[in-house]
Amino acid sequence: MTERTATYAEVFAVREYRHLFGAYLLSLAGDQLTAVTVAYLVFSETGSAALAAADYASSYLAWLTGGPLLSGSPGEA
Repeated sequence: MTERTATYAEVFAVREYRHLFGAYLLSLAGDQLTAVTVAYLVFSETGSAALAAADYASSYLAWLTGGPLLSGSPGEA
């Protein structure tokens, strides 16, 4: 029996996956909106573009540190 990869149409035909994918997109949009809003507030309070940029960049720290730390080790099979 040969295995083939699923097409996008087949994947999005599954109702549960469409809901999960939509929720994920809403979560990403909310995260970005939060990061931009906080950076704007920092800039409007301090007038410093460097502090606003540092604040926006800090929103990616969870992705940069959590990804490698929480992923499986390369030696596991």
